[in-house]
Amino acid sequence: MRRPRPLWLILLALAVASPLHAYTIYLKDGSRLIAREKYRLEEDRAIITLQNGTQTFIDASEIDVERTERANRGNYGTALMLDEGKLTEVPIMTPSPQRGTTLTDLAGRREGSAGSRPPARRTAPGLPSRGQAKTTDGYVDLFTYERKPYRNLEVSAEIQRTFRAQGVEELHIFQGTRPENPFLEITANSEASVFRSLEAAADALVHLRNLFSGTVGNLELLLATPSQDRAGQFVVTPELAAELAEKRIETSVFFVRYVQF
Repeated sequence: MRRPRPLWLILLALAVASPLHAYTIYLKDGSRLIAREKYRLEEDRAIITLQNGTQTFIDASEIDVERTERANRGNYGTALMLDEGKLTEVPIMTPSPQRGTTLTDLAGRREGSAGSRPPARRTAPGLPSRGQAKTTDGYVDLFTYERKPYRNLEVSAEIQRTFRAQGVEELHIFQGTRPENPFLEITANSEASVFRSLEAAADALVHLRNLFSGTVGNLELLLATPSQDRAGQFVVTPELAAELAEKRIETSVFFVRYVQF
């Protein structure tokens, strides 16, 4: 039986996934972009610098200016707030006694305490490690796990295609801890991209098991920030994939319930 996770660990993992000083741009269609700073207007275009430094642009008319300005007062973007067991996205404002505790607040408070630990970081991303390090709870630590090319090129190509179709681009595929398990390392620069990656993984596993019967087991999933900090690791089984893909569980609840420490 899974024992309860310390609340600060769950909140810290989510806080790491969301840039502390990002600029969130909301679009009128309900989607959003996470930028380094406020967009720049040039005629009818909005020039945007993404978190990875890439510049792009969209029609300025696509931006929900009022919501964007409201969410970014103080230039802190958005965060998740835990309120009565439910994760809710809120703008990060200047601290005041009235507002709820955000994930960023809790992460900062934890880092300032005597028993805190800095987020784990690979010193040489992508290089093989020696042995199999374990996480605090005894799982294989995917963050330091040896990177070996995944053997089944046909499955690998289908994984890439499926994830890209759902907007997940920064994806690397390695051999997992078992021959039938692909190990996916995904760069996630916000809580939204973390949740989108989980949803894509669930859909991908359901699709792969239908397409390659008996070939693919579980998906071993590692989420990391662009600066190579942990954002969560998971083993997505066929049962968990079906639960998430069929919307029988909210993605935020899935994260809290199945993230491995």
